[in-house]
Amino acid sequence: MNDTIEYDSKINSGVTVILPNTQAACELGRIHYSREINNLKEADPDSKVNVTTSSARGGGSKSKEMKISTLIKKWKEQLKLYDGCVDDLKKGVEADKNYIKKLADQIVDYTLMIDPSLSNTEGGWQTAENGPIADSSLVASGVPNPCFKRRHDGEEAKDGAGDGAYRVVICTDKPYWGQVNDNSAYITALVTILQNFGPVEIWIQQGWLHPKGDVNHIQSGVTLFKLDADGGIDPTQLAFWTGHRFKDAVFSHAVNTEIGRTQAAVSTVSEIPCDVFLYGTWMKMYGIDEGKERPTNEEANKWHKTAGPSTKQERLQMFSEYLIDTVKGILYSEDN
Repeated sequence: MNDTIEYDSKINSGVTVILPNTQAACELGRIHYSREINNLKEADPDSKVNVTTSSARGGGSKSKEMKISTLIKKWKEQLKLYDGCVDDLKKGVEADKNYIKKLADQIVDYTLMIDPSLSNTEGGWQTAENGPIADSSLVASGVPNPCFKRRHDGEEAKDGAGDGAYRVVICTDKPYWGQVNDNSAYITALVTILQNFGPVEIWIQQGWLHPKGDVNHIQSGVTLFKLDADGGIDPTQLAFWTGHRFKDAVFSHAVNTEIGRTQAAVSTVSEIPCDVFLYGTWMKMYGIDEGKERPTNEEANKWHKTAGPSTKQERLQMFSEYLIDTVKGILYSEDN
């Protein structure tokens, strides 16, 4: 695929594949399912083959004899699930978008009330090589630092890890704690506040690794692509990556199977330099997951009633405190 980058990883093992955009990932998954269906079309529908199935992330497998017609039907069912993922990713649900946007705005307002220095009106500006505001005359003249970016009470904010942009990497390998729309609202609020200090980019990371990390070929590795966010981040898109039940075992698995992945272990560190790496237990430091490694779906959906804050005010307080710590860590901490 044009514009795809591949290299041997020194971080997660295997081969790292960087796709040009989200659309490229969507196309790869569809090619995978369509090829399997087309390969069976010329076969006798009543003939039988031995089919071995296993879970996407490893574990036990089982074999059974199956008619070609039945196998084609099952592949078509998988393709339908995959197309549903793509549809959910691109379109989302309007009601969810409204909820996420409203909650994100509330989180931002509450955060700035607690710490006004994170607003775009406090602390002033500083010249920089890259920044959200560029002076066209300075750019044309070729002078150093032709842009302007936020500073915090006289303290210089660091450049982001993405060539000056603040880079957020979302790992999709594991289930996320919390409610899907709440997680999406938090990330939307994070992006909104970071944009007061510079441009922001969001990357998706999908890991399909050898469990011992000692395989260095295309069957093992991490796949990455940047979200198509030139017109702003779609909150429903974020909800897909942090909470859709088929984001990993159907969408990511199809994309990476087409690339050539045969391994099943998850990635736990960012493959590329980033300012924040969002993993399935992203609020573990605040005690919401009670130290558990992998919550059940029921536990994850009821976190705010059991392990976490129960009222809206408590939730806003916790989101905002976490947001302030995260943003200041990105902007000013050397060891973030």
